[in-house]
Amino acid sequence: MYQPLLDYIKQARAAGMKDSQIRQELLKVNWGREHIDEAFKSLGGVNKTTSLKIIIFIVLGVLLVGFVAFGFWYGRKYFNQGTTDNNAQKESVALPAPSQAPPKESLPPTTTEFTVASSSPSATINSTTTPTGL
Repeated sequence: MYQPLLDYIKQARAAGMKDSQIRQELLKVNWGREHIDEAFKSLGGVNKTTSLKIIIFIVLGVLLVGFVAFGFWYGRKYFNQGTTDNNAQKESVALPAPSQAPPKESLPPTTTEFTVASSSPSATINSTTTPTGL
């Protein structure tokens, strides 16, 4: 195998070039397809930096999905406290009907005495009121 060809492929991969780009560049300068295929086969055929980038991308995607799922689960658990699930477990208490209400306390009537200034020696007005609607 021709060592400068292998070195070029290694350097191009290290620089981040895709294998398809490297092939195109080698074909432009008249390297034969057989030599190019043999060189890629001897070097492993797959660009290691590209595969590493793909693995990192997949791992980050899985982590992102995991964080979003956890956020929904935690948010649902946190924000639903005291709402529909908890209310269903509480006992219902019936309000008494007005006919079952205890009678209103009867209050004694109040008496108010007014003195009015007049020409007569003593003018008094008596008024009696009974409280209602308590």
